[in-house]
Amino acid sequence: MGIAYSRLGKIEEAENCFRDITEQQYSNQSEQDLQDAARVKLGHLYFSGEKADIAAAAQMYGQVQAGSPVYDEAMLGIAWSFLKVNKPDEAMKPAQWIISNLPESFLVSEAYLVQGYCYFMKKDYQNAAKSLEQAEAKTEKPAVSVAARDSARQAYDAMQSEFDSVQVQALDLARQLPTPRVESKREALRPTFDKANQAIEDYAAFTQRAIQSDRFESNRKRILEDAGFTLATVKTKMGQGSTSSEAAQELEELEDLE
Repeated sequence: MGIAYSRLGKIEEAENCFRDITEQQYSNQSEQDLQDAARVKLGHLYFSGEKADIAAAAQMYGQVQAGSPVYDEAMLGIAWSFLKVNKPDEAMKPAQWIISNLPESFLVSEAYLVQGYCYFMKKDYQNAAKSLEQAEAKTEKPAVSVAARDSARQAYDAMQSEFDSVQVQALDLARQLPTPRVESKREALRPTFDKANQAIEDYAAFTQRAIQSDRFESNRKRILEDAGFTLATVKTKMGQGSTSSEAAQELEELEDLE
């Protein structure tokens, strides 16, 4: 409901939904993860509202537990919050943490983008260019390509007959009394069973990553455009040299990028 209200532009109703989740007493890990997700959503509402409350947004992001499925998103939110109030040194720390500790996260490219902005604000154009080039490189193509999807699907389909055979044998042995002869057959089947089971789990994980890649697509294009535009600006600065009188203009350019 909170997400639906957000997309309808009913911000107060969305906030109430997310806050209701955070105020419940959780009883298991799943409910705790849900609360962390709601905190991130609240942070986004506060950050991007008509009357942005950056401090409230950062507070919500900061309450997300380490190890949460949305911890990378919360850390990125903290980085953007510091960047929004012109504190590049503080913004860079969570961005660099994502890059160093969560290299497989879909948010690494945006962390490089934030890092590039931070170096830009500090007039360290060499490092700004390197960070922005990394942001471009990691978003140039979708994380999971069409070719990779086709290849994974073909490999999975090719093993289908083996899956069926293992399933039939395993079911047959499971129905039999555990005599020494049956136990011996079970042990002989186990390597093949484990191989088939691992292939199924690997394909499920790949499918999940493909879904995440699709969801990330609009962000990927935005990051690619922002990184490219800012990189062009940085290279112009590197070619011209920058004086201290240009600092205010640079901050205005970052505001325009938002």
